[in-house]
Amino acid sequence: MKKVLGVIGAGELAGAFIRALGVSGAVGRFYLSPRGMPISELSASASDNQVDEAERLIRLDTNQLVADQCQTLLIGVRPGQLADLAAELTLTPSHHLLILAAGVTHEQLEKIFHPARVTRVMAGLAVAEGHSAISIYPSDDVAMDLLSPACVTVVNFDDELSFDASILAVCANAWWLAQLDQMINWMHSETGMAKEQARALLMANHADVSVLISSHPDQTPAQIADRIGSPGTYTAQGMQELEQMGCHEQWCCVLSNILKNIKNS
Repeated sequence: MKKVLGVIGAGELAGAFIRALGVSGAVGRFYLSPRGMPISELSASASDNQVDEAERLIRLDTNQLVADQCQTLLIGVRPGQLADLAAELTLTPSHHLLILAAGVTHEQLEKIFHPARVTRVMAGLAVAEGHSAISIYPSDDVAMDLLSPACVTVVNFDDELSFDASILAVCANAWWLAQLDQMINWMHSETGMAKEQARALLMANHADVSVLISSHPDQTPAQIADRIGSPGTYTAQGMQELEQMGCHEQWCCVLSNILKNIKNS
């Protein structure tokens, strides 16, 4: 029997989970909160699924009705809205909440949503395409069983600081994309290369990075970079200039600042 999942607060990330879990077949029916992404958007990536969309994606009139229908709930509201949501819900110890919220500790979530069981979950938007890694804290076999068909890997964390650090990996997706956009614009303005060509070229090379890391688990990323940027190459020249400009240290400073904000929020 396929699983049933309630979703409250279907924003971008919660919507990505709905599409991924629907396409993978891990979840056969979703009960959705009154406010959220249009069902047409949630079902767009699941067009190959032959199950009737009207039966697979069901919008209910209140959040409590979602909780009444489902023991397992994916919570995708903003951190500042969690307490208000909890105040309108009547939960039981049988409810299991998978919460997509940064900056709120597991202990705080347990107090907010008592007596329900709480698990923190995080992933990137690429989970909608069956990619990304899903982070879970604390380690939870039920959550792992539910979510693993929808992604590349599920990482169970035994300590919350490591889980919080995993959120930074998701943040880095946007930073890398912004950097790629700058490179695309530079190639276009400085060389006249079409933006479509620059985009395709950089996408392919970005994918190369993942392939090289996956294919050489015995080597650190820095060791692989040194193989590409052997002495006397333009790659080596660029690596040296980036290091002299303190670019790597700047990344570490940003990571430290964001992690501090997550812990202190």
